[in-house]
Amino acid sequence: MLYFFLRACVIPLAFLGWILFQLLVKKKKFSAIEGDVKVIAFFMAVWVLIYFFILR
Repeated sequence: MLYFFLRACVIPLAFLGWILFQLLVKKKKFSAIEGDVKVIAFFMAVWVLIYFFILR
């Protein structure tokens, strides 16, 4: 169960943490990290689709 949690939840939380770190700590503007956000959103969509098809 812990392994499933690590695969399914920690990686997306790490991506969201990276975005928040860039915005809040490094004080970057959203336009500066927009490419990163798009890549993360794409990766998250693929991640969800893989889990949807595997668990279905």
